Amino acid sequence: MLKSFLQRGLMVLTIGLIVAVPTTSTWAIGTEFTLSGSDLVLNINTKWIGGHDGGYYPIRVRVRNIGPARQLTLDIRSQHPSNPVAEVGQRIVVEQNQTLNTTLLVPMVDSGTTAQFRVLENGREIKNLSSPISLPDINYVYNHGGSMLVVQNKVVAGDKYNQAALNQFSRSGSAHSGHGSPYSSPSGEFYQAVNPDGLPENWLAYTSVDIVAMSLETLTQQITSEARNAILNWVETGGNLLIFKVEDDPAASTALNQALDWNRRAFRDEAWHSAERNRFRHISLIDPADNSRTLPEDLTTGERWPVNESTFRIRALGLGRVIAFQEDPFPGTISHWTWLMNQLGEQRISWRNRNGLSARQLTPSFMQFLIPGVGGVPVTAFLLLITVFTIVIGPVNYAYFLHKKRLSMLLITVPLLSLGSSLLLIGYSTVAHGFSIKSRVRSVTFLDQKQGTSVSINRVAYYAGVAPSQGLKFGQSTAVYPVWPTYEAYESGRIDWSDQQHLTSGWLRPRTRTQFLSVTNEEQRGRVDYKAKGAETLEVSNGLEWDLESILLVDQQGKAWIGGPVRAGGVADLEPANPEDLTQLRTLVTEKDLALPDGMTLQDMPAAVDPYRYRYGHGYDPYEDSGRDVYMRSLQESTLTQFRQPESYRTVLRPNSYFAVLKDHDDLDIGLQKTRRRMSLYTLVGFM
Repeated sequence: MLKSFLQRGLMVLTIGLIVAVPTTSTWAIGTEFTLSGSDLVLNINTKWIGGHDGGYYPIRVRVRNIGPARQLTLDIRSQHPSNPVAEVGQRIVVEQNQTLNTTLLVPMVDSGTTAQFRVLENGREIKNLSSPISLPDINYVYNHGGSMLVVQNKVVAGDKYNQAALNQFSRSGSAHSGHGSPYSSPSGEFYQAVNPDGLPENWLAYTSVDIVAMSLETLTQQITSEARNAILNWVETGGNLLIFKVEDDPAASTALNQALDWNRRAFRDEAWHSAERNRFRHISLIDPADNSRTLPEDLTTGERWPVNESTFRIRALGLGRVIAFQEDPFPGTISHWTWLMNQLGEQRISWRNRNGLSARQLTPSFMQFLIPGVGGVPVTAFLLLITVFTIVIGPVNYAYFLHKKRLSMLLITVPLLSLGSSLLLIGYSTVAHGFSIKSRVRSVTFLDQKQGTSVSINRVAYYAGVAPSQGLKFGQSTAVYPVWPTYEAYESGRIDWSDQQHLTSGWLRPRTRTQFLSVTNEEQRGRVDYKAKGAETLEVSNGLEWDLESILLVDQQGKAWIGGPVRAGGVADLEPANPEDLTQLRTLVTEKDLALPDGMTLQDMPAAVDPYRYRYGHGYDPYEDSGRDVYMRSLQESTLTQFRQPESYRTVLRPNSYFAVLKDHDDLDIGLQKTRRRMSLYTLVGFM
């Protein structure tokens, strides 16, 4: 309770200082430094961008060993218990005279911003090989601008983009009114330039970023093929890649099309979409000489883009977007960068909107995704038992032995009654919830059959009677975002990256409601095929490892067919989709929908999730005006929404694609497999 009070007091004080005194944001942070000792030389690079709402922050490390071969542990340790940072470790083996490059991925899950980098050998810290490092801060006021990572080996003039990001998200309501005009330029950084050398080669390193920008030459020649694949994998999960200096029309650029490998993809747009001229506006800004009036932006201080359909092109790649400029868009102007942001939409360039949550703040929809039949701590029953215990052990016990004139018996009865009451409370809790691990899964998998890859977005709820001794184990190609019920959920946690993403401790506590959002990009060679079988019948073959409960398929001519079930490895006939069949499919989706517990309304939800929400006048607000949570805007829920409404499925399904509800999906990377699953929903969107 004291810790909670102090944390909230510190939060209020910090917000007050932000409002009162202009400061420099530490969102875009980082530095490069060298540590040496014990025959080792380490170059550490912490320069990056993003991480405000979640994702992994990459600490790039180059280790050179001029001594004998040795096994080391690279370690990130939290420094401040009141503002913790997730602790990370990775074991590496460095041979003699070897130079090894690796990346430590730190999940951004709390408000902590400082940590200690260390190198350990045999569990002991090596002298002179430790240093404090800084991580992205949370700016509670201007907190949702799209962060841009520019990959360039020279200075980038990103000030105009930075101001556009600040103004755009202030105007759209992501920043609170009262902190300057919607078109003012508050302090803060939303872009950072990094060198192409040593770029991370795991797509998780880019999950904290909203936009990655680089020239076509950089994409094709200056970064490794592993780094390029990592960036494209990140785009497939919802990221935005801006490529400039394409020179040719993007559709005619051989170098661009080969780098993006369009011909081997099915989950993408067929063509590039032109810039929409009608979205361009000449932005007005606060007059520095008179804060009471605004003036049109002075476009002479930047480099104006031509305002026409060919200024930039946009094309979907998986769940993400690729933006192509024939010229260099930097520095641009505030008005022109705002034009691009308007066309992409806040849904695309806001981390919180893409994922539907902040991994560093509370998520109201936590209450809408509970495991049926599993409650929280039985407070009422515990209070009743404690009250009875207090009465029995006190007045009743004392009065009885006073009447018997044997008060010395209190020395025996008080401990015995205390032990009995404790065992009763433990027994009640055990009977109520047991020792097993219960789970609920809500999954959407996007399958690109042509490329042989899939992207899975999984919302997972856990309740463990006893926490698993081995913790949670995810693959190194799965992003894991905790879903917190309150502002104070994170206490401690450690991840071991040596062989996999092993959440060893602190993440799944016993008898505590726990939720995660996981996003996996991996190979998937299974496929669904079809062939005509008469004018009114279509035969579908299921080459996947999962049984399909129901399938809605749009053929090459755009005609919709429906049917099921289809067993794994089996075939079935589909019939032309009619309104009644579509209603049954929608029922399969909606019967396991997000829903509040019985007796709770949307108006009750904010107070139930966090009773202190209204204590502050400023800061992060995860609610819409209706009281709903932004999770409904997420890529997962916006997809499922299209299959809840008549004919809306055509906004997702194109010719040669399908939507299926699965009976089960045991292959999902959700940390634990042996759980008792309840009310789970598994869906699949496939592109042939």
